[in-house]
Amino acid sequence: MQIAVVIPVFNRAEFLERAIRSVLAQTSPPSEIVIVDDGSTDDLSASRSLVESRGGLFLRQEHQGVSAARNLGVRRTIAPWVAFLDSDDLWLPEKLEKQSALHRDNPNISVSQCEERWFRRGLRVNKRRYHQMAAGSCFSRCVERCLISPSSVVVERRLFDEIGGFDEFLPVCEDYDLWLRITSAHAIGYLDEELVVKNGGHADQLSSSRSGFDRFRIYSLLKLLLSEELNENEQAITGEAIRIKAAILRKGAKKHDGTSASFYGELERAFLPSTRGTLTSVDIRGLLEMLKEIIEGQERSNALHKTVALTGSFFSHESSSSGRGNRGVY
Repeated sequence: MQIAVVIPVFNRAEFLERAIRSVLAQTSPPSEIVIVDDGSTDDLSASRSLVESRGGLFLRQEHQGVSAARNLGVRRTIAPWVAFLDSDDLWLPEKLEKQSALHRDNPNISVSQCEERWFRRGLRVNKRRYHQMAAGSCFSRCVERCLISPSSVVVERRLFDEIGGFDEFLPVCEDYDLWLRITSAHAIGYLDEELVVKNGGHADQLSSSRSGFDRFRIYSLLKLLLSEELNENEQAITGEAIRIKAAILRKGAKKHDGTSASFYGELERAFLPSTRGTLTSVDIRGLLEMLKEIIEGQERSNALHKTVALTGSFFSHESSSSGRGNRGVY
């Protein structure tokens, strides 16, 4: 089974080489390794030399975010299967071998994941029950929270292309967005073995660089409703999730941002069980565009605040005026 491995990276020179070596140590080696440097300022030359000495690709792009980096990596591969690895995570040696066997034994499964061993600041962390990784037909669980991990996934290239890859608008929750689109139509294969070492707790993690994650999740849920791929029950689950998340955001924004609080209140009312059945695709598209404008405005503001905090002046703002700002380290 031919599998291409894609590793996106932004800085983290101290972690990247270790991640690459865990791929090179696989008992069933990948057919391709692609590293995508998303505009790092760290010196990654040692990792580049390592991967290129083993026939891999090392690509560099301007800083566009982890979604763009992963998508570029996939576009530069030809293998029929793709696996992702975050630069601060590690694979145990039998990871690819055992997931390849899972897919050979279950040819109808186009995407799978394995269990992970979690560490936070070097200490082992036990998962809570609600973190149990998704398996089988699991759309409703994946609406509630992200239960599929990029570093554990092997996905058929055909499916990844059909589904449209990672949404490059999203600075975070891009994995939640992709898994929703996949689990709405496909079952997830599951290997109950800890074959990934997941390291967390870094100050520079994407999950530490943003607050208000539910705004990005609502964006994904609204977009999914517009796809018209959901059955009636899945539409109801999605609508209720939007209502609950909008209520949380409304309460959080009430004291600090009257404009977004008003919008989230409108969104909450629109998805009440008594009203959401009357929503048209035009209504949902309008709500999605309004949310997108709010997110873009908040991202521009966050980028400016970070620039001022780092420089003590507004003169460096020009480099962040696109609204993308710093999309975290990965």
